[in-house]
Formats: sequence, C-alpha cells, structure tokens
Amino acid sequence: MAAYVVRTETDGRVLLGKLQAGSARIGWSHRDDLNLQNIIDINNSGQFETLDGDQKDAWYCHGFVDVAKVGDFFFYPHVPDYGLFCAVTIKGGYSLLSDEDGIGGDFRSSRPCEPLTPEPITKLDAIVPALIRHKLGLQRRFYQLNVEQSDIDFLLRNIPNRSVAVGTHALSFSRMIDTAHRDVARRWTTFFPAANLSRFLAELLERYGERVDLREGPSEKGTDLVVEIQNDFLDRPLIVGIQVGSYEGDVYAGTVQEKLGQLLSGWDHNSLDYGALVLTGDWKDEAKQVIEDHNRTHPTQRVKWIDGRQLARIVTRTTWIKDA
Repeated sequence: MAAYVVRTETDGRVLLGKLQAGSARIGWSHRDDLNLQNIIDINNSGQFETLDGDQKDAWYCHGFVDVAKVGDFFFYPHVPDYGLFCAVTIKGGYSLLSDEDGIGGDFRSSRPCEPLTPEPITKLDAIVPALIRHKLGLQRRFYQLNVEQSDIDFLLRNIPNRSVAVGTHALSFSRMIDTAHRDVARRWTTFFPAANLSRFLAELLERYGERVDLREGPSEKGTDLVVEIQNDFLDRPLIVGIQVGSYEGDVYAGTVQEKLGQLLSGWDHNSLDYGALVLTGDWKDEAKQVIEDHNRTHPTQRVKWIDGRQLARIVTRTTWIKDA
C-alpha cells in the first residue's frame, strides 16, 4: 500500500476531530463547483482551460481522488499542532460534503478513513524514521511519501506500541515548546513595537545568512524588508518582500487588506517574486481568507501570512539551527 502526505492550513484540532470520526479531508473545496471528481473529468476530457482560477488551483489536489486507493495511507503533518502528525488508512471513495459539514466553509472534499494514530505523534518520536520526518515537512499540497516501504512499515507497525520512554518525553517537549510559542506570541508588541520588530527580523535573517535590505520611512515603497535568497540551484536571486506589523489581540480582514495593499503597491518597484505579511496577533478566519483569495486570483503575486505564533516558531527554529 502507498502512503501520501496531505498538507493542510486550518484549525488542526477541528481537523483532528474529523479524522478521528472517520473522514479524511483536503482543502481547496470551498465551492460546490470545486468537486474534485468533476474537475478531474473536465481535465481528462481535454478541457482544462475552461476551468476558472479556483478550479485550476483545486485540480492540484486531484491525487486525493484519482491516485490514492482504498487501503492506502494518509499522513497529516502539524495536526493538531506544529510538530505533530496523524495517520489514517483510506476506506472508501471520494465525496464533496455540504458547506455545513466542512471546516470554516472549506475542507469539504472527503474520503472515509480509519484512524491509525490513537493520539497525535511528534515527529521526534523514536518510531519515526529520519527520512519520513524530513518528508513530512515538504510544502506541496498532496504528495506521495517516497521513502522505503520498510520505513513506512516500521512506523505503522510500531504506532500501537510506541516507545513510552522516548515517545512520551519527546511529545512532552513538543508540547512545552508549543506552550512557549503561544506565550511569545502574546508578547511581541510589548517587546518589539512597530519598527523594532522590523529591525529584529532583519538581524535574524542576516544571522541566518540572507541578504536583507531594511526599508524605513519614505524609502519603504510598500515593503519593510526586501530579502534576497541566492543559492547554487537558482539562476538568479529570488526576491521576497516582507511587510511587518506589530499588533496585539485579534487581526481582522481590514488590517490585512491595508497591509496587503501596501505590499502590492511596491511589488513591481521592488521586483518581488514572493511576499509575506508578518502581523503579530491572532489572525481571524476572515483575515486569512483575504490572503487565500488574493493568492487564488493573483498566482504571480503569492503572499504568505504569518501570525505571532508562527513567527515564534520561525524564530526559535532559526535560532536552534544557527546554534547547533
């Protein structure tokens, strides 16, 4: 049996409940006409160009329907929290659920499943082979877990009898770090108001080896930080623009629209390839939807949203790597 990874960006605890209830999910299914089976049929008939932008985006999830077979395994990284994962085995065919049965109006694409993990497993657990640990972190929506079958068999065989000593300690450490991230997320504004946060991120990225241009005042041109990423696998540097905002409490759609507008206003001037909005605080669903809608309608100006908790994860992970 084959194994696949399903990448998600939603409330991990709600998704965990769906998996435990026997319903494997994938996103990009927030409209009735994003039925993956219908989109697959249209593509197979040679009419892919008749699909709209959302439908073309959804098509990249087609493997959830026409590649994965009954009996195959799905791995869900970062469910319910960062660093944890869950696994299920597929028990039936595809269906598009009602809006009410989705998660926040999305994640309606579903297949019946049987949970394999009695509780989420940390990637640091002793039963997780190193290559699987690495490949659970790739950024594709849906992809096959291309590792040795023996590694997958070892992991699945040991899930019911996980090493209590190593597994529990690693899980406890993961939970401790997640608690620390939540605490840091609440304190960004106190210690790093406004421009201080931009300067801190510039120093952090430079420490990580990136070339950073810190913009302030009239020279900003819509972007607080312009990061140049270069390595031997690229023909030219990739330019990432980062718009920073230090906020406390909830972040709503209006704030995101304002900051996104600033970033886009300087996109061409700064020759950006990608963008990021780093806004501390707790992004509401409507705020995240602004970015998702933008990325669907402007695929050449993709922007990543980063809230206070995600920023805490990035900072601690970057610090560990540099100090190792």
